Amino acid sequence: MEPLNKKVELEIKANSMYTSMIPKPGVLFIGERGLEFRGEGQGYIQIPYKEIVGVRAQLFFGRRYVRGFFVDTKSGTFNFVVSKGRRALQTMGQHLPHNIFTRNISSFEGMFKRITKR
Repeated sequence: MEPLNKKVELEIKANSMYTSMIPKPGVLFIGERGLEFRGEGQGYIQIPYKEIVGVRAQLFFGRRYVRGFFVDTKSGTFNFVVSKGRRALQTMGQHLPHNIFTRNISSFEGMFKRITKR
C-alpha cells in the first residue's frame, strides 16, 4: 500500500482499538496529509485530514494526561491509545480546524451528570 504522507511529522507507538477486546499494537504516523496506523504484522489504516469530522480526546487526571483519542470520519470512528497523546493532538491541530477538537465524555462522567441533574 502506498503511504499517505510524504513527510512524517510525528511517529508514536499506538494501539488501535478496532475492537475493544483485542487492541492492535503498532505505530501511528502523523504527517502533512493525514494519519497512518501500521499494525505489527498485519493491519493498515489511512485517514486523510479531509475525511476527519471530529477528534475527541480522552483526558484523565484533571485533564493533564491524554490517554488517546477518537477520530470521527465520514465513514466511521477510529480509537487510538497513544504514548504521546498531547503531542499527537498538537501536531494534528496544525492541519485541522480547532473547532473539531473536543473532550470525550467518559461513561462515568455521563452517569454522574445524569444523577446530579435530578
